[in-house]
Amino acid sequence: MIHLLRRLSESAAAGFAKLPLLSPVIQRLPAVWRGVEYPTTPTPFSLVNTNPARHTIIEHLSNMTSHKIERLDRFHPDNVPHHTTESSLFPRLSIISTPCSPDETLALKNEPNRQLHTSGNRPRTLLVYSDGSRMRNDGGKKRTGYGIMGYYMGREVFTRSVGLGPRATVYDAELFALAHASSKASAFVLDKPHIGEVFFYSDSSSALSSAFDPSTHPRQRCSLLFRKNVIGMLGRHPSFRIKASWSPGHSRVVGNGRADALAKRGTRLKSLMHYSTCSHLRHRANEGSNALEETADERCPKDWQLHIG
Repeated sequence: MIHLLRRLSESAAAGFAKLPLLSPVIQRLPAVWRGVEYPTTPTPFSLVNTNPARHTIIEHLSNMTSHKIERLDRFHPDNVPHHTTESSLFPRLSIISTPCSPDETLALKNEPNRQLHTSGNRPRTLLVYSDGSRMRNDGGKKRTGYGIMGYYMGREVFTRSVGLGPRATVYDAELFALAHASSKASAFVLDKPHIGEVFFYSDSSSALSSAFDPSTHPRQRCSLLFRKNVIGMLGRHPSFRIKASWSPGHSRVVGNGRADALAKRGTRLKSLMHYSTCSHLRHRANEGSNALEETADERCPKDWQLHIG
């Protein structure tokens, strides 16, 4: 039960990321959560803990996360009813996030391989691969990392491995990778006006479906960065095209294999983050809840299970 309560508390702590700075809850947290001192405007309740030796429940929850955690911004200028959508940019922008059926896997696997092998004769095309990984190294804790690779005219033009540490999920790594890859691609095509199309490949359906979404969700800032870079590249000239596609992982897709190796290398690198992400806290809470349900099912007498089930 204690294990479950801690997991649920961590899930509640992750909710602080959704609250604006002027929220009454944020106003009752330590000043570092706002980057400023306590406001001078009177409020209906006391903002200061009258018994510093004893933490309030809200302060207890805040200690489970960090004030440096990503803040989700529901009022971001991109997150408005009339914001630019993927469909409004079609066919210049195409994002295919749905995994294919087993029968279509071979054809989908052959497309990126064909693109890679013929890229030496296609000066208009830049290929970008990204991947995230979470694995245990040398018997220690599971750690997360991601890798990206750019391929142009038959050769690698940029590669990068980045470590995110033990407090991030694969979903975090996949979205970080797409955002980072879009920044590298945008910088690469900046002084190459002859490039007219960029292909992004990822084996994460969930990351691709969120990559162009400006609404509040874990790693919203990664999506906003991806949007900014994509819209910026499309603004270069009217014929510029970008396609982001799901491709099967661990299926002998050459570019994906290279990105996977870079991502695994990233799990061994020093972490860029020293706090839990929203996705990580929620994942831990779900794990605790599921574990408690399984334990209860094992200990619960079968005849009682019949009565309650």
